[in-house]
Amino acid sequence: MSGQVQDSNEAQRHYWNTVAGPRWVASPGFRERRNQESLTLLLDRLRLAGGESVLEIGCGTGAVTLPLAKAVGENGRVVAVDISEPMLGAARQRVSSSFSPYWLSSSSARGGGGR
Repeated sequence: MSGQVQDSNEAQRHYWNTVAGPRWVASPGFRERRNQESLTLLLDRLRLAGGESVLEIGCGTGAVTLPLAKAVGENGRVVAVDISEPMLGAARQRVSSSFSPYWLSSSSARGGGGR
């Protein structure tokens, strides 16, 4: 059974790094505009305060990462995780250096890099 799970995980990693991730990055802003109302509702419900820590799983291109980082402020921390290196690359470009989340990819979760 664990072999099937590993194969499935590797298939998803391959898909998001070679097919879905590059497609998502190629159409910047499209999904974010479509999900703006949901983002506003999410941030309102979270009621984040300065200094808090947030784990964002599936951060994609960082559309939610930046508002999260602004909400927790300089004393807070956002750890943004995604399986897609192309999407993390777009997220890193999107988020300014004044809000510095810790980026974690599937490869860094297995012992690779971070920021």
